[in-house]
Amino acid sequence: MLIWLFLMQFSGAVEVLPVEIVEAEPLTIFSERANAWPIETVYSDYTIADQSLYDSISKFSGVVSRGDLSGGSPNFSIRGSSEYGRTLLLYNGTPLNLMDGLGASSLLIPQETTHSTFVLKGASSVLYGSDAIGGAINIIPHTYDRAVVRGGLGSFGRKSIYGAHPILKSENHKLQITGFSNSIDGDFPYKYNSQEQEREPNGFHLQRFTITGQHKVSSYTVKETLIYGQSFGGTPGPVDLPYPTHYDRTSLLGSLLLEKNVSARGLLSFRSTGIFNEFFNTDASGKTRWYSSQIAESVSYKNAFSDQHSAEFFIDYMHDEFENKPNTTKRLVNNRVEPGIIFKYSPDQNYFLSPGIRYLPSEGLLIKSLIAGQDRPGMKTWISYSEGYRNPSFSQKFFQSPLFNGNPSLKPEKSDQIEIGFGKKGSLSSANLLQRLGLEAAVYSTQYRDFIQYDGGSPGSYFNASDVNFWGADLSVGLNYQIWSTKISYSHIQPDITLTLMPKQKFSLVFGAQLGPVIAEVVQTHWDRYMLTQTKATGAWDVFDLNFRTIGLSDWTAKISVQNIFDNSRTFTSGYPEPGRQFITSLERFF
Repeated sequence: MLIWLFLMQFSGAVEVLPVEIVEAEPLTIFSERANAWPIETVYSDYTIADQSLYDSISKFSGVVSRGDLSGGSPNFSIRGSSEYGRTLLLYNGTPLNLMDGLGASSLLIPQETTHSTFVLKGASSVLYGSDAIGGAINIIPHTYDRAVVRGGLGSFGRKSIYGAHPILKSENHKLQITGFSNSIDGDFPYKYNSQEQEREPNGFHLQRFTITGQHKVSSYTVKETLIYGQSFGGTPGPVDLPYPTHYDRTSLLGSLLLEKNVSARGLLSFRSTGIFNEFFNTDASGKTRWYSSQIAESVSYKNAFSDQHSAEFFIDYMHDEFENKPNTTKRLVNNRVEPGIIFKYSPDQNYFLSPGIRYLPSEGLLIKSLIAGQDRPGMKTWISYSEGYRNPSFSQKFFQSPLFNGNPSLKPEKSDQIEIGFGKKGSLSSANLLQRLGLEAAVYSTQYRDFIQYDGGSPGSYFNASDVNFWGADLSVGLNYQIWSTKISYSHIQPDITLTLMPKQKFSLVFGAQLGPVIAEVVQTHWDRYMLTQTKATGAWDVFDLNFRTIGLSDWTAKISVQNIFDNSRTFTSGYPEPGRQFITSLERFF
């Protein structure tokens, strides 16, 4: 939730940008391919608390996530997508999901330097390919003009230190480096079968470094991204099946984007990305090595033929490798080449029509999307149809262990979604209260075919279920007035069969106010009960958070937050417990 920020007229004060400026979307591959589609945004710089990405993203309607302390799955679920691999994560336009079945590595998601988060809900495979069957989340990094250092302390032994420094910051060359170290004991109490227990050992240590840059030379633009992350720690496993594990994980991402203006209206781009993940787990059965990697290339040409017609032609190539010793017999390899075209037609400034296709040669499948609507200043309406697909992961098909059998005959999932929506941005400068009101609403119907589910047997395995159909609705209402701000979000999902890890209803209320040099924010979130397995369910869960953030105080920013004020811990009958009340503090200094 982005709440208003006021420019404080103190000597040497840090300027806080008005909403009309910070809401401009960065020009990335993500926003270029999705420029006709509705995208919901949260600006992390102005999130009051120093929350993890998993906590702050729950403010989106229709999006469910689990905290980073629980270790549970999935991290992100859009409109009931549930599985890791049904939501594609991108970092500054670079896809992060691999075919290992774990989704995006958390080591490659620099939460500490996130500027904003964009969410595209529903089948988005025409735009981004496999794993975007349920939607896509793009994380945009912060670009600093000055060096900054931030330290944090919190519950469960949390300690962190973060630093960023812009090495180059000229008009044509920008380059910055960041470093982050975070450690946490992670142990917290929970109830299981009415007994008080402690989740331990549950700690971890993390170090992460990033380098991001952008350079303009003549008609060329070069953007580079490098992320290195390493963590180690332990987890006791699910409460009903303790499986203590110690792990050591390393992830590396290198990405280079080259863009060239080939004409006054044409832009040619080439992106090359390498991602490498290596995880070592040690438990009672011994030591295992989990290795996955992807080399991805993308060539795109976008051209505006006229003021009314534009198109983007692209070819995406992915080379995936996976190996798990001793649970796979050999290193597995998969290659994909997927061309596509996205058109946009705007007969005038207010109306648009955007069809798109992507061809999957390996499946002999053509997937399609179409969105049409009206886009006026501050207001947008749309009706859309989109299709999605998702390849089964390597682990779902080939992983073998005493507790799990891979299913080599799994078929890819397919989906389609129809949506009708409306969005209106609130204006901070208007004296009219109704014009200050922001509103977003959407109603959709989704159908999955060859839906992949887990049978829960011993040993368990995945299988293709029959068709799964559901409808849902998202609603968000926000109002900013003088020193007050509020936003209400509600989502409802109604499936025709029982789906796990999917609350039917989710409600959130955010209320903020400026109190002198401090912004205070109260957040209330409600999740409806949902199924952990086909036979075990959670109860409803309510959480209240209280956050304070200083603004305009010279070069310093202080934050303090109490998460889950009333310690309403989620009580599980199985799975991963959630922690209760947490305190988070941080102090930031610009130089």
